[in-house]
Amino acid sequence: MSDNKSQRESREDALERILAETAKNPYTPKRPVRPANRPAARPVSHEKPVTQSRPHNNTQRPMTEAQKAEAAKARAARKNAENKRVSEQNEKTQQFTAPVSANVRRKPVPERKPEKRPENVDYSKSEYTDNENKKSGQISETQTITLDDILDMIESAIAVILIVVMFYTYIIRVAVVDGKSMSPTLETDDKLIVRSIGYTPEDGDVVVINNQNTHLISESGKVVEGEGLEKRIIKRVIATGGQTIDIDFESGTVTVDGRQLDETYISEPTTRDEYAFTYPLTVPEGYIFVMGDNRNVSMDSRHPEIGLVPEDDVIGKAVFRFYPFGKFGGID
Repeated sequence: MSDNKSQRESREDALERILAETAKNPYTPKRPVRPANRPAARPVSHEKPVTQSRPHNNTQRPMTEAQKAEAAKARAARKNAENKRVSEQNEKTQQFTAPVSANVRRKPVPERKPEKRPENVDYSKSEYTDNENKKSGQISETQTITLDDILDMIESAIAVILIVVMFYTYIIRVAVVDGKSMSPTLETDDKLIVRSIGYTPEDGDVVVINNQNTHLISESGKVVEGEGLEKRIIKRVIATGGQTIDIDFESGTVTVDGRQLDETYISEPTTRDEYAFTYPLTVPEGYIFVMGDNRNVSMDSRHPEIGLVPEDDVIGKAVFRFYPFGKFGGID
């Protein structure tokens, strides 16, 4: 009996020693290292694991109050350690983000609803439209056209038309040749650019004339105005105001201030007299004497219906031929 008693006492001492060591150094199992691409760990159960109790002798001596208290403290310490370990593991597990599967359907983005416009606002005004576009970050493709905009466009169109008209009236004009009087220099249907503004006639120039009246010289030496052709003609300037012109109709030569002209531009010599003047003739100031290059066909200052031409009746100088394209270029 004494041996059994001492054996029981040694078991009780061993149990108390184990409980005391467990309380001082609680068991903490090592946490396995999880690969980054594996799914999250399963949640750890907080239930107390079931441990198999060792079979004990029914004759075991019951624990004292001190032993029970010591065992309760040991259990509480183990429970606290286990809870702390579980919480740390859960925190580390939440740091891993699971990869998004390609088959996962994404949540559609809700469409932005248009803002309600305030009432009692005149939306035809461009100021409100511009403010709305600035707020929404959009640019309006069409702007509201007001009466002021229409008037501005009309004024701009009128200004352009006036500029074009003045340009073609006072700066350059377009002339079309009709007839053979300037052949071979110019032919019928030739289209010319005529310079008007700031032009003063000079010898040898090809000019466009507005012949409304004829101007002849009376027996008293004064210029007399009569009825002209009342149309525009194109001729070459032979003599200007103050110069003296003389024509020898037998030889066909023309002399200005005693110098015979080298007229390479004419088709044939000047042999026809229309009896408008007697030669030699001094041209009055402010007038010019003109003839066509096709001398025996042209009606010019030799004819009583044209006579002398006032400088004011000269529209301009023909400077360029733009049609036909084969003769494109300047005019000599």
